[in-house]
Order: sequence, then structure tokens, then C-alpha cells
Amino acid sequence: MARLYIGGCTLERHCQEYEAFKEKGLRSYIYYKSTNNEWVTVSKKASILDGIEDEDWDIITLQQASGYAGLYDSYIPYLEQLIGIVRAHCSNPDAAIGWHQTWAYATTSGHQHFKWYDKDQLKMYNAICDCVTRLKKDQDIRVVIPCGPAIQMGRGTSISGEKELTRDGFHLSYSVGRYLAACTWFEALIRPTLGKKVKGNPARLQGTDKEVSPETAALCQKLAAKAVKKAKNKK
Repeated sequence: MARLYIGGCTLERHCQEYEAFKEKGLRSYIYYKSTNNEWVTVSKKASILDGIEDEDWDIITLQQASGYAGLYDSYIPYLEQLIGIVRAHCSNPDAAIGWHQTWAYATTSGHQHFKWYDKDQLKMYNAICDCVTRLKKDQDIRVVIPCGPAIQMGRGTSISGEKELTRDGFHLSYSVGRYLAACTWFEALIRPTLGKKVKGNPARLQGTDKEVSPETAALCQKLAAKAVKKAKNKK
């Protein structure tokens, strides 16, 4: 597994970074990789191709920056361009393109982009869902990782907490929020490829300050499975 990262990076900027690397050799990404169940920083000055061309990836996931995720105009034409870049440089022609569906901000979030949705969590959530429906029709997206719906369902339960599964109104909390998102990734990607469902998975970040209780873990696994099933059934 690997992560190619620029904080708050939009689809537009990914495309710009590709052009800047081709024209000027600029490298603005941090590239992390896990080969032995441990994240290692490969490079703090990586290009987009350092990630895409590094392995014969089976799945490459994309996402829009959170504030822009509910604004479909921000996807055009950049998502199509980015998928083209991936297809042109990925050595595995059968690699699946996955989409990470992000979540709406907490109702009390102070994020500067929350005003684009009238600081209304449900309005932002519905806008993000609408964008996902549209991009699935318009682009070569084979799988959606529905973290947004999983988080939204979690907000109606006992695990929500004061900041609604976030630590600052928009980034997920280090414990339950991230655990729920991880369960959703697992159910969306691992279950269909390796046949192992997230339900009953014993990993709970045991022995760390981020450990979740057995009851919380079971609920997160249930919510993740529900969100993934709903995403698969939605046309």
C-alpha cells in the first residue's frame, strides 16, 4: 500500500502538478509506503509519477479535496484528466480506479469552505452524494469507498461524540472516526478482492491511546458494511 499526499490537494492541482513535473521537474508530494505493516516515508519530494509508476497497482484511489467534494463543477475537466494520467502511466492495464467519498463537516465546523454549503451539514452531505452519483456515470470509476455515508450514519449513534467523529470539525478523530473510515475501506476493497469481511475483525488499535472498545468496533464494522452495501446497490 502507498499514499501520495499533498494536504488539501484538489483534482485541479493534481493535474497541475503533473504538468509542472513534466515541464520543470517539480516534485511537491510526500510519498508514504507500507510493505511490512508499517508506514515509511519514501520521499518528501515526490512527483505524481513516483507513486503511479512504483508498482503494478491493482487499485488506485482518487478523491477531491473535502471542501470541493460537493461542487461538481470543480471536477470538470480535472477528474477525467487525472484518470487519463493514471491510465497512461500505470503499468497494470487492469488496475481499478476507486473513488474515496469524503464526509460532510461537523455542524459546528469553522472550516472556511463550509460557507459554500450555507454551513449546513446535511446540505453538504447531499451535495457530495450527488457528485458521486454523477461521477460514477461520467467516468471510469469501478468502486466507491463510501466513508462519507458511513460517517454520516455514525453521527446518529452513540459513537458520534461532541465533534461528530472529527477532531476539529473536518478531519476525522484519531480514534473512532478514523477507525470507522478504515472499516469502510476494508469492506469496500478487501472483502471483494480477498473474501474477508470486516465484521469480526479483531484489530481495534489495541495498546495505543487510539484503542476503541469492542462494542464501538462492532458498531463501526456494522456501519461500514451497511454503507458499502448501499453504495453497491445504488445506481
